[in-house]
Amino acid sequence: MKLLQSIFGSLIISSVIAFAQPNPGFTIHPQIPTSDIEYHSAANNYFYENNNGMMQMMMSPDFMGPTFSYFNRSDNRIQYGFNAGIIPVATDNEIIRDYYRANAQSRLLLVPFWLSIKIRLRTQQDDRLIPYVITGMGPTLGLDLGTNNGFINTINYMRGELGGGGYLGLGFDYLWAEEWAISADARYNVFVFDQPIGEDKEFEGVSFFIGFTRAFGL
Repeated sequence: MKLLQSIFGSLIISSVIAFAQPNPGFTIHPQIPTSDIEYHSAANNYFYENNNGMMQMMMSPDFMGPTFSYFNRSDNRIQYGFNAGIIPVATDNEIIRDYYRANAQSRLLLVPFWLSIKIRLRTQQDDRLIPYVITGMGPTLGLDLGTNNGFINTINYMRGELGGGGYLGLGFDYLWAEEWAISADARYNVFVFDQPIGEDKEFEGVSFFIGFTRAFGL
């Protein structure tokens, strides 16, 4: 009888000890106050998840003028867009001398219409600095505005030539608001025409672009 009591008592003690051990399947997690939970608003990803409009100034020793772009989001990495610009061309080597003005300078204007691709090199949703590669090509309208002899003479003399062009560049977007970014890139540009515009059929060179990008909802 005492033997049975001893066995029974040992079983009870063993059960109590086993029950007292922590069970991973029934671990009780501490409750976190609602006020301590960090919420991430969907607006933090607004720039990545929407289409982008871009306005930049193109600057170089040969070119200077505004460009405008609109990019449609394919995914968080690739965007397809349309790019247009109004780019006066420096023509220091083309000085026309006449009786009225010793330095009547010929004026040229390039108006490109490019289809562009912008590829982001980083896609983390919380990044503020986003490097990218950008490229595009398409038709370019070249305008020879004649010499600087007034508005009426410019309209009468203006001659246009349709050509083509393209560019390849590397740059970055820096997000400074939920839907705004500062955009800057360096590009190599090429413009080619069948007939000369001014004195040249080809215009090319490296240009620096800087401006703003804004995200637009779908």
